[in-house]
Amino acid sequence: MAKPIAVLHYAFVDESGALADPNDAFIIVAGIVTHAPSGLEKVVRKIRERLKRKGKPYRNLGELKFSRASDAARKQTLAAIAQRQDIEIFLLALEKNRQVIQDTPTRYAAILWQLMSVILARHPNTRFVLDRRYTRAELRSRMENEINQRAGRGISITHVGSEQDARIQLADFVAGAAAAKYQSGDSTFWEIVAPRVVREQRSVWQEK
Repeated sequence: MAKPIAVLHYAFVDESGALADPNDAFIIVAGIVTHAPSGLEKVVRKIRERLKRKGKPYRNLGELKFSRASDAARKQTLAAIAQRQDIEIFLLALEKNRQVIQDTPTRYAAILWQLMSVILARHPNTRFVLDRRYTRAELRSRMENEINQRAGRGISITHVGSEQDARIQLADFVAGAAAAKYQSGDSTFWEIVAPRVVREQRSVWQEK
Protein backbone atom coordinates (compact mmCIF):
# COMPACT_ATOMS: atom_id res chain seq x y z
CA MET A 1 0.00 0.00 0.00
CA ALA A 2 1.39 3.36 -1.08
CA LYS A 3 2.29 5.89 1.58
CA PRO A 4 -0.06 8.89 1.77
CA ILE A 5 1.48 12.05 0.33
CA ALA A 6 2.33 14.57 3.03
CA VAL A 7 0.39 17.83 2.81
CA LEU A 8 2.43 20.60 1.20
CA HIS A 9 3.39 23.33 3.65
CA TYR A 10 5.25 26.60 3.25
CA ALA A 11 7.65 28.03 5.83
CA PHE A 12 8.43 31.75 5.73
CA VAL A 13 11.66 32.35 7.62
CA ASP A 14 13.43 35.47 8.88
CA GLU A 15 15.93 36.25 11.59
CA SER A 16 16.95 38.92 14.05
CA GLY A 17 20.48 39.50 15.26
CA ALA A 18 23.85 39.05 13.59
CA LEU A 19 26.67 36.60 14.16
CA ALA A 20 29.34 39.29 13.86
CA ASP A 21 27.60 41.87 16.08
CA PRO A 22 28.99 41.86 19.65
CA ASN A 23 25.85 43.68 20.84
CA ASP A 24 23.67 40.66 20.03
CA ALA A 25 23.56 37.99 22.72
CA PHE A 26 21.22 35.85 20.60
CA ILE A 27 20.52 34.99 16.99
CA ILE A 28 16.78 34.57 16.54
CA VAL A 29 15.35 32.55 13.64
CA ALA A 30 11.57 32.43 13.24
CA GLY A 31 9.43 30.42 10.87
CA ILE A 32 5.75 30.83 10.10
CA VAL A 33 4.44 27.57 8.64
CA THR A 34 1.14 27.16 6.80
CA HIS A 35 -0.58 24.97 4.23
CA ALA A 36 -2.52 28.03 3.01
CA PRO A 37 0.07 30.71 2.12
CA SER A 38 -2.50 32.97 0.45
CA GLY A 39 -4.04 33.48 3.88
CA LEU A 40 -0.89 35.27 5.04
CA GLU A 41 -1.13 37.65 2.10
CA LYS A 42 -4.60 38.60 3.34
CA VAL A 43 -3.15 39.33 6.78
CA VAL A 44 -0.64 41.77 5.29
CA ARG A 45 -3.31 43.55 3.25
CA LYS A 46 -5.57 43.95 6.28
CA ILE A 47 -2.73 45.30 8.42
CA ARG A 48 -1.82 47.87 5.77
CA GLU A 49 -5.43 48.99 5.43
CA ARG A 50 -5.80 49.40 9.19
CA LEU A 51 -2.55 51.34 9.53
CA LYS A 52 -3.34 53.67 6.63
CA ARG A 53 -6.64 54.57 8.28
CA LYS A 54 -4.62 55.95 11.20
CA GLY A 55 -3.52 58.92 9.12
CA LYS A 56 -0.61 60.61 7.43
CA PRO A 57 2.35 58.79 9.07
CA TYR A 58 1.12 55.49 7.55
CA ARG A 59 -0.16 56.60 4.15
CA ASN A 60 3.12 56.02 2.34
CA LEU A 61 3.80 52.82 4.21
CA GLY A 62 6.57 50.76 2.65
CA GLU A 63 7.89 47.49 4.00
CA LEU A 64 6.50 46.38 7.35
CA LYS A 65 9.39 46.08 9.83
CA PHE A 66 9.22 45.30 13.53
CA SER A 67 12.22 47.53 14.26
CA ARG A 68 10.57 50.59 12.65
CA ALA A 69 7.01 50.04 13.89
CA SER A 70 5.39 51.68 16.89
CA ASP A 71 4.44 49.46 19.82
CA ALA A 72 0.78 49.79 18.81
CA ALA A 73 1.53 48.69 15.23
CA ARG A 74 3.64 45.81 16.52
CA LYS A 75 0.83 44.56 18.74
CA GLN A 76 -1.74 44.95 15.97
CA THR A 77 0.39 43.03 13.48
CA LEU A 78 1.21 40.23 15.89
CA ALA A 79 -2.44 39.94 16.94
CA ALA A 80 -3.44 39.58 13.28
CA ILE A 81 -0.90 36.77 12.90
CA ALA A 82 -2.10 35.04 16.06
CA GLN A 83 -5.70 35.11 14.85
CA ARG A 84 -4.88 32.78 11.96
CA GLN A 85 -5.92 29.23 12.77
CA ASP A 86 -3.93 27.81 9.84
CA ILE A 87 -0.41 28.78 10.93
CA GLU A 88 2.23 27.35 13.22
CA ILE A 89 5.21 29.24 14.60
CA PHE A 90 8.63 27.69 15.13
CA LEU A 91 11.46 29.53 16.85
CA LEU A 92 15.17 29.10 17.43
CA ALA A 93 16.93 31.31 19.98
CA LEU A 94 20.66 30.70 19.58
CA GLU A 95 22.79 32.07 22.40
CA LYS A 96 26.18 33.32 21.23
CA ASN A 97 27.33 35.20 24.34
CA ARG A 98 28.06 38.38 22.34
CA GLN A 99 30.86 36.69 20.43
CA VAL A 100 32.01 38.15 17.13
CA ILE A 101 31.56 35.22 14.74
CA GLN A 102 32.31 35.47 11.04
CA ASP A 103 29.13 35.13 8.99
CA THR A 104 29.62 32.43 6.36
CA PRO A 105 27.10 30.41 4.31
CA THR A 106 28.21 27.24 6.11
CA ARG A 107 27.65 28.71 9.56
CA TYR A 108 24.33 30.26 8.60
CA ALA A 109 23.19 26.94 7.11
CA ALA A 110 24.07 25.20 10.40
CA ILE A 111 21.90 27.69 12.29
CA LEU A 112 19.01 27.43 9.83
CA TRP A 113 19.10 23.65 9.89
CA GLN A 114 18.38 23.62 13.62
CA LEU A 115 15.01 25.21 12.86
CA MET A 116 14.36 23.57 9.49
CA SER A 117 14.94 20.04 10.80
CA VAL A 118 12.25 20.54 13.46
CA ILE A 119 9.79 21.84 10.87
CA LEU A 120 10.53 18.98 8.49
CA ALA A 121 10.08 16.41 11.26
CA ARG A 122 6.51 17.68 11.64
CA HIS A 123 5.85 18.55 7.99
CA PRO A 124 8.15 16.54 5.67
CA ASN A 125 6.79 18.19 2.53
CA THR A 126 7.73 21.80 3.28
CA ARG A 127 8.94 24.49 0.91
CA PHE A 128 11.08 27.11 2.61
CA VAL A 129 10.93 30.77 1.66
CA LEU A 130 13.90 32.61 3.18
CA ASP A 131 14.65 36.28 3.46
CA ARG A 132 17.46 36.78 0.96
CA ARG A 133 20.59 37.09 3.08
CA TYR A 134 23.24 36.91 0.36
CA THR A 135 23.16 38.91 -2.88
CA ARG A 136 25.68 36.61 -4.58
CA ALA A 137 24.14 33.46 -6.04
CA GLU A 138 27.34 31.53 -5.28
CA LEU A 139 26.93 32.14 -1.53
CA ARG A 140 23.26 31.16 -1.62
CA SER A 141 24.19 27.97 -3.46
CA ARG A 142 26.84 27.09 -0.87
CA MET A 143 24.31 27.58 1.91
CA GLU A 144 21.73 25.39 0.15
CA ASN A 145 24.29 22.65 -0.50
CA GLU A 146 25.20 22.59 3.17
CA ILE A 147 21.53 22.28 4.17
CA ASN A 148 20.90 19.53 1.62
CA GLN A 149 23.94 17.65 2.89
CA ARG A 150 22.67 17.83 6.46
CA ALA A 151 19.18 16.77 5.35
CA GLY A 152 20.42 13.92 3.19
CA ARG A 153 18.09 15.06 0.41
CA GLY A 154 17.18 18.09 -1.64
CA ILE A 155 15.19 20.71 0.28
CA SER A 156 13.00 23.22 -1.55
CA ILE A 157 14.44 26.66 -0.78
CA THR A 158 13.55 30.01 -2.32
CA HIS A 159 15.35 33.24 -1.48
CA VAL A 160 13.31 36.44 -1.72
CA GLY A 161 13.65 40.01 -0.55
CA SER A 162 11.14 40.90 2.15
CA GLU A 163 9.99 43.81 -0.01
CA GLN A 164 9.06 41.26 -2.70
CA ASP A 165 7.14 38.84 -0.49
CA ALA A 166 5.27 40.50 2.36
CA ARG A 167 4.86 37.16 4.15
CA ILE A 168 8.54 37.41 5.05
CA GLN A 169 7.65 40.69 6.75
CA LEU A 170 5.32 38.78 9.06
CA ALA A 171 8.16 36.43 9.96
CA ASP A 172 10.22 39.55 10.71
CA PHE A 173 7.61 40.62 13.27
CA VAL A 174 7.67 37.21 14.93
CA ALA A 175 11.48 37.27 15.03
CA GLY A 176 11.37 40.81 16.41
CA ALA A 177 8.92 39.80 19.14
CA ALA A 178 11.22 36.92 20.13
CA ALA A 179 14.28 39.19 20.03
CA ALA A 180 12.57 41.59 22.45
CA LYS A 181 12.09 38.63 24.80
CA TYR A 182 15.56 37.12 24.53
CA GLN A 183 17.73 40.20 23.93
CA SER A 184 15.87 42.64 26.21
CA GLY A 185 13.78 40.53 28.56
CA ASP A 186 10.49 41.99 27.29
CA SER A 187 7.95 39.22 26.63
CA THR A 188 5.05 41.59 25.91
CA PHE A 189 5.08 41.06 22.15
CA TRP A 190 5.98 37.37 22.22
CA GLU A 191 3.03 36.55 24.44
CA ILE A 192 0.68 37.78 21.71
CA VAL A 193 1.75 35.04 19.28
CA ALA A 194 2.52 32.41 21.94
CA PRO A 195 -0.75 30.51 21.27
CA ARG A 196 0.50 29.73 17.74
CA VAL A 197 3.95 28.52 18.83
CA VAL A 198 4.51 24.81 18.18
CA ARG A 199 8.20 24.73 19.10
CA GLU A 200 10.40 27.27 20.87
CA GLN A 201 13.93 26.00 21.20
CA ARG A 202 16.95 27.57 22.81
CA SER A 203 20.49 26.42 22.12
CA VAL A 204 24.06 27.64 22.48
CA TRP A 205 26.37 28.40 19.56
CA GLN A 206 28.89 25.66 18.84
CA GLU A 207 31.18 25.42 15.87
CA LYS A 208 30.26 22.25 13.99
